[in-house]
Amino acid sequence: MNLPTSKELSRAVEGAAAADGLTSRRVRRWIAVIALAQVFNIARERGILPAFVVKGGFALELRFRGEARASRDIDIVLPLEREALMDAAVEALRIEWSGFAFRIKGTPDRRDHSFKFELNSLYQNKEWATFEVELVFGSVTDQDAIPPLDLSTFGLLQAADIPCMTAAEQIAQKLHAASDPSENRPRDLIDIYLLDTRLRPSNADLLDQCIRTFEERATHAWPPNIDLRDGWVPQLQEMIDRLDLALNIDAILHSVRALVSRLVGFTMSPNLAILEQPIEGDDSA
Repeated sequence: MNLPTSKELSRAVEGAAAADGLTSRRVRRWIAVIALAQVFNIARERGILPAFVVKGGFALELRFRGEARASRDIDIVLPLEREALMDAAVEALRIEWSGFAFRIKGTPDRRDHSFKFELNSLYQNKEWATFEVELVFGSVTDQDAIPPLDLSTFGLLQAADIPCMTAAEQIAQKLHAASDPSENRPRDLIDIYLLDTRLRPSNADLLDQCIRTFEERATHAWPPNIDLRDGWVPQLQEMIDRLDLALNIDAILHSVRALVSRLVGFTMSPNLAILEQPIEGDDSA
C-alpha cells in the first residue's frame, strides 16, 4: 500500500478538520493516538502486552468525537506489575504502524499507580504530534471495543477497534472523582452526562461498578452527594460553550443526581433477579 506523504496527510487532515469544525491539531492528535492503539493491539497479539484498555477523556473522544472535551493526556490501563510496566511499554513502542513511529521524550514520571511521560509521534520520520501518556497498572476484566476514526479516508491503513473501559466502569470512576472532597473535577459531570444519556449502561452494571469503585478507593461513601463547588459554574459553562452542547448546567446537574437516585433505588436479589424499589419522593413509583 502506498501511504500518503507527510504533506499529503497534513492537507487531508486540514480539509477534514475544516469540514467538521475542528482544529487540525485535534484531528492530527486523534490519528496519532489511534496509531498508538494499533501498535498496542499488535503488541498484544505478539504477547508483549497481556491486554490493555483506554480510559479517561480520550475514550470519550473515541465514542463521541467532537462532542467530547479534548483530553489533556491518554490514559491506558495495563494488567502488569509496576516494575514490568515500562519495560513492556518500551518494547511495544518499537513497533511501527502505517508510517507512524513513537518515541518517549525525557524520563517517565513514576507515580503511585502509574507512569506518565510525553510521547512524540512521527509520520514518515517527520514530527506529527506530541501528547502525554499515562500508563496505569491495574486489572483489565471487561472492555468495550470502539471503532476508531476511519483512517482509510486519509490514505492510511484501516485501524482495528480499540479496547476501551466500559461505560459503566468509567461512569463509576467519574462519579467517585466528581464527589471526592480532595478532587476538583467539574468536567467529570459533563462526561457522566454524555456516557449515561448516550450509552445507557444497565443499572445492574452501573450499581456493581459504583459499589466496587467506592469500596476500593475508600475516600468517601456510596452513594455520593453531587454538588456544584465554588468556581465550577464558570468552568462548566466554558466547556458547554466550547463543545457547543445544547445543554445548561442545571440540566447536567439534574441528570447526574437522577443517575445516583436511580441506582440508589435499584437492587439485585441474591438470585440476580432485578428488583426495582421506589425512590423516596418519587410519585411515579
